[in-house]
Amino acid sequence: MNQVHGQMTEGEEVVSIFRMSAAALLSLGTIVTSASAAVIFDGTLYYTTFAGGENVWRVGVTYNDAPNTLTVGASVNLASTPGADGIVINPKPNPDNPDRLLVGGQANGQVHNVKIDGTGFTSTNANTDNVFHLAVINVGAGVLNLMSTGIPGTLVKYSIAANGDLSPGIVIPVMTPTGAALDITQVIQTPAGFFYTASDNLGVGSLGTLAFNGTFTSAVATEVFGDIPGAHGGLYDPFTNSIIIVGDGEIRQYDLTLTLVSQLLEAAFPGGGSPNPNEDHFDQAAVDGKGLLFVANNDGRLFFVDYRASGLVGGPGNFLNQQFLKEDLDDIAPIIVVGRTELPEPANLALIALSLTLFIVAWRGRSVRRRRTPFGG
Repeated sequence: MNQVHGQMTEGEEVVSIFRMSAAALLSLGTIVTSASAAVIFDGTLYYTTFAGGENVWRVGVTYNDAPNTLTVGASVNLASTPGADGIVINPKPNPDNPDRLLVGGQANGQVHNVKIDGTGFTSTNANTDNVFHLAVINVGAGVLNLMSTGIPGTLVKYSIAANGDLSPGIVIPVMTPTGAALDITQVIQTPAGFFYTASDNLGVGSLGTLAFNGTFTSAVATEVFGDIPGAHGGLYDPFTNSIIIVGDGEIRQYDLTLTLVSQLLEAAFPGGGSPNPNEDHFDQAAVDGKGLLFVANNDGRLFFVDYRASGLVGGPGNFLNQQFLKEDLDDIAPIIVVGRTELPEPANLALIALSLTLFIVAWRGRSVRRRRTPFGG
């Protein structure tokens, strides 16, 4: 399985709490003094399954790089919500220790606010039937919104209150430059603006730019690539200043001009084929911001890429791993939590990297998401 927000192992001496002032991203971690330690990550991953019943989960995971070993613990159920697909960590009220998960309710038209201790959840109406993929975006001045989409489907915006509660959803019309309505699958925020994917659960579709008006009440989607694999789940990777999209057994990495810089096929991973070929689709991904990538496959497998050295998801020498996690696996939650400040400048990231030459950053993680269509979405 894979790894998430790192957490210090017992006996490590804490030097300080490291925060990437980095972020409309808040990726949390601690700097430790054991520079030779083999443990790169030790934390919790949050995820969803799409078949109903118990469908929101957490699992402990550890990644060592000497030798490269990925260890996954036993999954713990957190909730049985009316539908579960996309999943993100609720960034409020306490972004340093998020205590709730936001979960897309699939075709029931709700977003669920799930307590991570498994003690319950509340639900908010989306004002649309299809609530699958989710993304938290920073619209400026400390204002955070949740965005939900179908697969593909209607784009919906929710305000996130200071206490982490959601307002009812407001539909945002998405049009092409010619004025035609467009359904989309994923919203991706980057320092260069917004991007989108549009595909069904199989993951072949379009990738392009998404331009909101000043009040985030409408958007224009401009297709750059059509009919490509990987155009389903997606995210911004601050480690490489690129976007990574997944779907249809392929992982693709684009720079912020949407130039393809790397790609990785499912067939490149060791460990054999799918346990359930009918649901063999990459759905959603998460990065830790330090060169680790996690990808959820609807057939139950979790895929892992350590690209710290190459900076490319398909680069030479990357460590690749796949492990069966849970039947009907849907989505995993982002590890990087959209926070309250600006996205990091590349220069700031370089200074941060220099300051960490003698330290290992262990990150505390989170992850979850997916849906049912018949398969996840």
